[in-house]
Amino acid sequence: MANKSFKVITLGCKVNQYESAYLKERLAGAGWSQAGREETSDVVIINTCIVTQKAAHQSRQAIRKEIRENPGGYIAAVGCYAQALPKEIS
Repeated sequence: MANKSFKVITLGCKVNQYESAYLKERLAGAGWSQAGREETSDVVIINTCIVTQKAAHQSRQAIRKEIRENPGGYIAAVGCYAQALPKEIS
């Protein structure tokens, strides 16, 4: 798995921040390199939130932005927004 890159975008609460830190640690430990926020990457994990209307809006914006800016990458939406409204994301 040479030269695979990832980035994790975190929205919302401390739980999301903890989960995102764990994902980053695991991917880096498996040999993946972390891309900067504005760089393209092979995998983008967006840890979403739905607790407030603003957070839900930011989650939708982040998903659309990464799909647009990483056309060849794999985009994974996780977190409470993704769990509560999976059809809206797919």
